[in-house]
Amino acid sequence: MDIIATGTGGAAGWPEPGCRCASCQRAARAGSTRGPSAIIVDGVLRLGIDGPAGENGTAWENGTAWENGTARENGAPGENWAPGENGPPGENGGRRIQAIPGGWDVTAPDGARLLYLGDPPADTAPYDVAFVDVLGDPFRLGRLRAEGLVTDDTIVLAACADHRARSGAELERLCEFWRVGVLDDGGRVTTVSYEKKQTYRVLVLGGARSGKSERAELRVAAE
Repeated sequence: MDIIATGTGGAAGWPEPGCRCASCQRAARAGSTRGPSAIIVDGVLRLGIDGPAGENGTAWENGTAWENGTARENGAPGENWAPGENGPPGENGGRRIQAIPGGWDVTAPDGARLLYLGDPPADTAPYDVAFVDVLGDPFRLGRLRAEGLVTDDTIVLAACADHRARSGAELERLCEFWRVGVLDDGGRVTTVSYEKKQTYRVLVLGGARSGKSERAELRVAAE
């Protein structure tokens, strides 16, 4: 599976247009720009949060829009696809695209599995790649790990990065806590070449009421 992150920011990007918060101002001064989160899978399938209205955003495959689990082509429901079934026949056939609450579950023809945001059912097979809004809810990643949907072999990447982090440096620091990779816009990842974050042990020291417990709880949130 080959994935290009065409955008890695929140729904309005980062910095958010018109936002005067310190985080957006800092990003603007640094020239650091993230567009609304979207990815292109294997050069043909686009998943994003910046599409037509709908809780899952939109997905596009060779000119066909997939909205909330329904294939629509030129405004009419597609005939060759239904939730849970294979995609349209042809060179891109066999790709399974399933809408889930808030995101997408994709299985490639070779069996590789992708989670793009959302809450999959607990009985789903483990994912090879998972894009997660860790700034919104790192405990969601903890649930995915606890249920075996995200394993030590899963490539976990941050999506929807925005001014919920004070800066790009803080985003990197938080994602180090949670063993999550951070891509820039245009970043690319393949299931055969990505170097995953390693597990390690950390000793947190500090004086009384210095924030040790908060730091420790933040580190284990995604576990």
